[in-house]
Amino acid sequence: CPAVQKIFSHSSLSCFETCPKQYHFRYVEKMRVDFEGIEAFMGKRVHEVLERLYLFVAEGKVPSLDRVLHRYRSNWEERFQPDRIRIVRSDTGPGFYRSNGARCLENYYRRHY
Repeated sequence: CPAVQKIFSHSSLSCFETCPKQYHFRYVEKMRVDFEGIEAFMGKRVHEVLERLYLFVAEGKVPSLDRVLHRYRSNWEERFQPDRIRIVRSDTGPGFYRSNGARCLENYYRRHY
């Protein structure tokens, strides 16, 4: 039987370093968390789009920047639940983070494609 390789995200490793018990609850027992920080929500949406972009590139297809940004915005709208997303900085709203994620993707795309 081949060994199964576990891939750890930066978030999961950081969580373990901060509090091993919290890591256990979140990643081993998979306890449901009622709230998610806006930064984590944005990061997940950006990484979803990058993962999809790499799948296309691996097939020899490079979607346009407009298509990449459209996917990001669609994913954001589909998954954004204001009652579950926590924004700590009172001077910024969800639109700030949505735009920031789009800028990150645009910069990445222009640098690599």
